[in-house]
Amino acid sequence: MDLRSWAKSFVLDQDDLPFNLFGTSKLSKIDNDELAAELHAHLQSIGKYVKAANLVQYLSDSLVQKCFRMKSTISLATAKRWMHALGYCWLRNHCGQYIDGHKRADVIRYRQGVFIPAMMKNEQRLQTWENDGITSKLALLPGEH
Repeated sequence: MDLRSWAKSFVLDQDDLPFNLFGTSKLSKIDNDELAAELHAHLQSIGKYVKAANLVQYLSDSLVQKCFRMKSTISLATAKRWMHALGYCWLRNHCGQYIDGHKRADVIRYRQGVFIPAMMKNEQRLQTWENDGITSKLALLPGEH
């Protein structure tokens, strides 16, 4: 329908307003279960740290585009929306984050084979005190009394 038809229609019936269908479609390629499964598999093959740019790069491959009848790759913004739709969430890299590893085999081996024997060897140099019925020991550095 062209602009002239819309104008005539409006003059005849002012309740008959034209509307634009742009943006009303709720269908997305990510709703295709096969594509979603393929994207999940690709992102899992990358490893623990994935980003939206990985989807853009993967979907720029001509074989993938042909398989899913795509004419071009997606934008970075679309890739971010798709990752959210796939259940991925954004996290910051927490440098220096503490992870409790006291049960790891290498930590136990170090504690049993190196740390505890060294502490036992220096036990006579430990300062002892009692507070509320609890006996504690404090390691003194060499030269401290």
